[in-house]
Amino acid sequence: RFAPTAGGVICSTCQIDGRSIHVSPRGLKSLRWLLDAEPGSAARLRTDHQLDRELESLLGAYRKSVLGSELRSAELLERIRSI
Repeated sequence: RFAPTAGGVICSTCQIDGRSIHVSPRGLKSLRWLLDAEPGSAARLRTDHQLDRELESLLGAYRKSVLGSELRSAELLERIRSI
């Protein structure tokens, strides 16, 4: 599970304020790789559409938790993507 308010991954049985998000094994592996990767090397991460959406959701939830609100530019990008 991923709990933005707790700062990241938690065990599968833990619930932090009821807002934790399921993380697939591939998503967890990708997050670990990104955490250890050199800045700028994220483009080397091989993903597919499903993993892209999962990582985008996890990182978006974390960003919103840290900032306290959603970025307007993120909302705009989501609207453009849905067209």
